[in-house]
Amino acid sequence: MPAAVSILVWNPHPRAYRGPVELEASLDYRPIWRYCKAVDALPVRVSGADGRDIPFQVIETEHHSLVDCPWRRRVLINADLPAWGWNVIEMAYDEAAQPMVIPTQVGAADNQITNGEFQVRATIGAPGIQIERNGQTIFEPPGLYVISVEDPWGSWGGMSEQPESVNLNTVRHRWTISDVRVLELKLAEDGRGLILRVQETAGKQTIPKLRLMDGSVRLKRLWPYQIMTWRLTRQKGRWKATATDAIER
Repeated sequence: MPAAVSILVWNPHPRAYRGPVELEASLDYRPIWRYCKAVDALPVRVSGADGRDIPFQVIETEHHSLVDCPWRRRVLINADLPAWGWNVIEMAYDEAAQPMVIPTQVGAADNQITNGEFQVRATIGAPGIQIERNGQTIFEPPGLYVISVEDPWGSWGGMSEQPESVNLNTVRHRWTISDVRVLELKLAEDGRGLILRVQETAGKQTIPKLRLMDGSVRLKRLWPYQIMTWRLTRQKGRWKATATDAIER
């Protein structure tokens, strides 16, 4: 079998990092023919610099070449990196590798995913995506939603910072959810495509990735939110704060 691939994971920050890291490597310079048409059955081992196995989750690779015959793997691990330091991770195709059981609160249903703290829910036909933290709604209705606005200026924008190149308010599309899959929420309209991938990591964070298939538009993500305002009054030499019900969108 091919030797393991060594990957150096670098932390450029002046503070330690403990959290999810995605790694991808070529496990062989050729397809691993034994697992053609059985990509998910390919046994993979991920280990640290001390040689101990590291729990991991296999995720989709970022290539689309020979997808039916495995030769690359992309995994998600929980990394532990010192400040301004690094760690060495090895990934290998190994017939002796055994899957590790990972205790987790991550769960998924037909139209929602959760990592025990955050819950992301999408309903076909709805204008937005609902996100909750510990059972409490983060955004006011309709939730996190998306519009496309006219953008004839392109990715560089107005070279002279023209006001009309900055304030793009002509709405072309208001997207609604047309399809929902586990870990993949799709919003589409009139042949255009908008794909929002939402990843939940156990007890850590929610990671969104967005892909738009359209031309001459700029995408805006919108989330209705409530701003609590306070009215200050002075009574007998002391200030008193009274909450008001001002809502801004």
